[in-house]
Amino acid sequence: MDQENRAHQSVVSDKPSCGVDKKPNQHSSIRLENLIDNRQTQDTFHHQALMTHACNAKKCLGSLMQIPDQSKRQNGLKPKEQVIKEATEFLQEYYAFLQKANSEEHLQRLANVVEEIQAKGLYDLTEQELTYGARLSWRNASRCIGRIQWSNLQVFDARHAVTPQDMNDAIMSHLKYGTNNGNLRSAMTVFPPRIDANHDFRVWNIQLIRYAGYEGPNGSVIGDPANVEFTKVCESYGWKGKGGMFDVLPLLLQANGNDPELFEIPQELILEVPITHPEYKWFEEFNLRWYALPAVSCLLLDIGGVEFPACPFNG
Repeated sequence: MDQENRAHQSVVSDKPSCGVDKKPNQHSSIRLENLIDNRQTQDTFHHQALMTHACNAKKCLGSLMQIPDQSKRQNGLKPKEQVIKEATEFLQEYYAFLQKANSEEHLQRLANVVEEIQAKGLYDLTEQELTYGARLSWRNASRCIGRIQWSNLQVFDARHAVTPQDMNDAIMSHLKYGTNNGNLRSAMTVFPPRIDANHDFRVWNIQLIRYAGYEGPNGSVIGDPANVEFTKVCESYGWKGKGGMFDVLPLLLQANGNDPELFEIPQELILEVPITHPEYKWFEEFNLRWYALPAVSCLLLDIGGVEFPACPFNG
């Protein structure tokens, strides 16, 4: 969700062919070719990427998630000089968006941020910076097909959350807003940032709404096989499912590094879509369905060096 994927924003087909100079420099470009109509374009935007991709002339690995280096951290946080670098880059982009780059307001804000980072290793984003950064993260997520709507993302600031109950209240509001009676709306809820290695806020679920998977004694599965392991985790915390095909898993929410707590999602907030076939009426007899709101909840949001381990999002 951060800027590491920028190198692939100019791809003009789903199957790009990348030609890379043997000796790249600050002025080099990458040739992108649309294999359908053979059109070509030169990309230089990749020079602004924070991380180097492993792509070469014969293969594109842009769809792979790259995990930031953890080796240089102190008590879970990036080094101060790294945070200052990323904060400086973010504020430059933010104030350029406001058409106030290098203004007195911009320079004063940067000075305040650097001072705050030097004092405690991180800084507090304003609500406006948080909103812009969250939207920018979606814009820069090259693997997401829906990011064209990045500027319409509704960002809910939940950095005030203290307990799992606070988190659950915010997520219920998110589900209600995002589902919108079937007219889905893009939203992200951002919980408190990482302050050290031991006090993260986390949503343990991969997505806010998922179906349980129950493993039988012979290896068979009732429900979603992808969620068998997480279903067992929920059961270890006291949850008891009904053993059905479409049992919605509870939320497992962790606040301030403490043990997670279980919360059931009210049925009225779970919109499901029955799966039918336009020609074969008998297909309805399978009684298949799926949840309408695909809200990812297992990613980390990084804005200007500040990390948010809990930020459920639906596009």
